Amino acid sequence: TGWAMPLGLGHVAGLGIVWRAIRGRVPVRVLPGRDPLLLLAALHGTSPAVSHVSLVPAQLVRVLDEARGTPPPAALRAVLLGGGPIPPDLVTRALRAGWPVVPTYGLSETASGVTALTSEEAWDRPGSAGVPLPGVRLTLADQDDAGVGEIVIESASRFSGYLGEDADPAPAGLPVRTGDLGRLDRQGRLTVVDRRVDRIVRGGENVSPAEVEAVLASHPAIADACVVGIPDAVMG
Repeated sequence: TGWAMPLGLGHVAGLGIVWRAIRGRVPVRVLPGRDPLLLLAALHGTSPAVSHVSLVPAQLVRVLDEARGTPPPAALRAVLLGGGPIPPDLVTRALRAGWPVVPTYGLSETASGVTALTSEEAWDRPGSAGVPLPGVRLTLADQDDAGVGEIVIESASRFSGYLGEDADPAPAGLPVRTGDLGRLDRQGRLTVVDRRVDRIVRGGENVSPAEVEAVLASHPAIADACVVGIPDAVMG
């Protein structure tokens, strides 16, 4: 019946809401993205009722905190979640509160959506970003012993190139090396681990800051966390 847009149009996630609303021929309701109280009130009070909304993990945390266990609006059918690493505990918390969370993965270079996981599947795989959308092929390059490799995307919605790099547009079928690290399970479901450039190598062992941050952030006394590498003469 309608999309809620608490994300800015300067980012592909916000633009993706507009594209989906146009394709579905439904209205878009622009909502305040930074104030969880106003966002929650708008979701409950919109007329016509909003059925879909896209949020980043930090927004969903604030909305759940403000909701204090109350159920979401009855008309809400899907809460697309993306824009960064998705803590599994956050997905589980939202699902238990009745919020129809749909974990996703995407990037600007592929016009947003690459993978998605239904709310029903998220119960079993809360840390997964789902399977490739129709028309998208996803592979992993340079995998390590744990099966973690760089996410490579082939899609008809591929971008033509970066401004100032090449005079000629890139071929439509050329794979996009995302710079993101991930792993695939036996069902082909993607779990995003971290950015390749963020990887910390400690004594020959790979450490993904996002995974450590997710564990720290799951503690009720910690509001946010950032993990960085510090040079060490022995460990690197």
